[in-house]
Amino acid sequence: MNKNSEKMIANLSSDKKCELFDFFLNEYLKGGFGSMNKSDIDVLVYAVLQKSGMDELSDYDASIELGITKQRIRALQEKYSIRYDVIEEDVAIDRFLKKLRHAKIEGAYIDVPIQDIALKNYLEAKLDANDLLLHKQLNSNIFRLRSDDLLSFIDILVPEDQISKEVIAKIIENEGALTNEGINIDVKKGDIKTQLVDVLRKKGPRVAIQILTGLIPGGTVAKTVIDAIASAV
Repeated sequence: MNKNSEKMIANLSSDKKCELFDFFLNEYLKGGFGSMNKSDIDVLVYAVLQKSGMDELSDYDASIELGITKQRIRALQEKYSIRYDVIEEDVAIDRFLKKLRHAKIEGAYIDVPIQDIALKNYLEAKLDANDLLLHKQLNSNIFRLRSDDLLSFIDILVPEDQISKEVIAKIIENEGALTNEGINIDVKKGDIKTQLVDVLRKKGPRVAIQILTGLIPGGTVAKTVIDAIASAV
């Protein structure tokens, strides 16, 4: 075993070690003793390592740690995320907020680096279920959104905040003024959300983020999300 792995495991509390032992044994015995094949045992051991602290490592560092290729790490991570790391909404949002610290603007897109397959699966499932277009690119570790998708994405991510309704109410209250730089919406024309999305698309990510930062009410998860993107880019 690599010295770093030995140190990681040695630093675990007795309670954590007992928890991981119970987890391993319960999973191994689910189908009957000896029924788990080598591939499944590898995934189970990988799950124990992830829960021991290896989840903090990049794919490259994990591959060095375990002496296997990055491709195999990704394959293990994919299986692990489906079997042992299906995440709840609050956990997903917390993980996503941490990733937003590293968001960048690339042309018309806001790119968020996400190696966490469980989180990516969660976000992509949200988009797919709500018919919001997922923008693919060559780097599979990048989660990509267009500026005009931001409002819809936040609505999907935290529907309880009812952000679109709050934003439209704020626009009406401001008589259509979106910024102090003369970007406005004609509130008398109706369909305010469609007009807003059109503005966000035409103005691009930086201005879109600025507009939404001013419109989304404080004290909401949605505000935390947009502020995190704004501070990163």
